[in-house]
Amino acid sequence: MPWPEQVGMLLALPDGRAAQALRWGLHGLRASLQAALEEAPDDPGGAELRGLLGELDSLLERVRAAPSLVLPPDGPPDTRQVRMGPEDKPPSGSRRLLPLARAVAADPRLRDEVDRSPIREGSDDDIWNDVQRLLLRVTPGLAEEWGRRSLEEAGRTGGRADEPHAAVVPLGRDEVVYPGLGGGVRAAGLRSAAGAALDPRITAPADGSLRPLAEITTTCLWFIEHDPHLCHCLKNVFRFGVSPLTGDQRERYVAELLRLWERVRAGTTGPGWKERLKARLDLDEALHSLVYLPPAAPDSWWGQLQSEARDTLFLARDQAVQAGGPVHLQLLGGSYADINRLAPDSLQIDYGVPGEVSACLRVWARVDGEELKGRVLYRSPQEGA
Repeated sequence: MPWPEQVGMLLALPDGRAAQALRWGLHGLRASLQAALEEAPDDPGGAELRGLLGELDSLLERVRAAPSLVLPPDGPPDTRQVRMGPEDKPPSGSRRLLPLARAVAADPRLRDEVDRSPIREGSDDDIWNDVQRLLLRVTPGLAEEWGRRSLEEAGRTGGRADEPHAAVVPLGRDEVVYPGLGGGVRAAGLRSAAGAALDPRITAPADGSLRPLAEITTTCLWFIEHDPHLCHCLKNVFRFGVSPLTGDQRERYVAELLRLWERVRAGTTGPGWKERLKARLDLDEALHSLVYLPPAAPDSWWGQLQSEARDTLFLARDQAVQAGGPVHLQLLGGSYADINRLAPDSLQIDYGVPGEVSACLRVWARVDGEELKGRVLYRSPQEGA
């Protein structure tokens, strides 16, 4: 985008009132455009708006990285060079991975994910983490392909895999969820470790069998804090659809998740297998109400994490049955018309196979003669007509 010559000249004046007004104006314009995109991501002109946001980000990032830099009046963004510091280290907010972001966005197999959750382009760390977390919710073959291509793209800009440069979540196994980057490109990764600490808000359970569930809950809390594209549809917090986990919605969801965890943890020392199992059903629903749009592939990394959480629920069912409790749980899937009477408070979304269940948020249960309805996400059959 050819910026007028006066824009570069004004931004090169660090102390001028006019330069300050221009900076404030550009930041305000960017915030307004971003808000419009988030409110109506499918609105006509969305692609052009994302392009304009990218240009504004590029302009403002160059000002932050090198305030004395005067931008050329025109020429494609790729020809504008950011001044590098000693030893050719990337400046804070470097965006060497922009080609990776653009390549992922151009892959038609990832179009639904990128259209709904655009890759942030403010820094290499944003780009790398948004791309890698997107790959955690697609099929393993696609994730493996783009994981390899991501590292190749990083290598072309001087970056290299740096596994220790990563956040750590406790999942009972040592695993590189996705690598960090070092060298010419710096970005954090994510790994799991068997001995990693729980989130300080999660009180460690006295019952060792609950440890895997505590670890999964801790991992979900990490994603809530770090992934801006994660949403929720927990009925106790927001019953009208799928909501982004931002602002008040994030605070309320986290408070409810922690309350449900504490109810499960404390219930292990109290009487009543029925109440304990009902508490597990509620926590399971909360964890499965953490969703992406479109929903993650069942065999993706995120899908497997949620499957592990559900396995702990069925294990609790088995323990209740062994204790003499009459319990039946039913995982809901397939045609929504066949199961809608079991899940009357379900939510319709625009993703998935028309007429089919896209995700089971809450299993249907009969516990000691009491029916507890399930809940799902599904796509309307009319969309396939």
